[in-house]
Amino acid sequence: MALATEDIIPITRARAQLTELAEDVAKNGRDKILTRNGESYVAIISAADYDQLCVLKAREELAALRDVITGLQDWREARVMTWEQFRPKLGKVRARAKRVAELDGGVAATTAT
Repeated sequence: MALATEDIIPITRARAQLTELAEDVAKNGRDKILTRNGESYVAIISAADYDQLCVLKAREELAALRDVITGLQDWREARVMTWEQFRPKLGKVRARAKRVAELDGGVAATTAT
């Protein structure tokens, strides 16, 4: 959901309206961005959205750990290439990553091989 201008609030004003802001987030799903010195500082989001973000973060961390384990297994079993072996293939890898990124909206660009 895109933020409306009224959902970007200086933190000094938010102090006085915290209950009302929290109610708007909880009831209407309108997230808030609190600013400090004119810069984004913190966000107020629903507890359900926070839980969902935590799950996504945990999944990303697990995927990264799986990739590390796979890489270590590949290294241990000599399924690796030198830079000289890989360099000629780099153009194809980059082209494939770009295609995947365009299809996935940029999400899978770092995982394409």
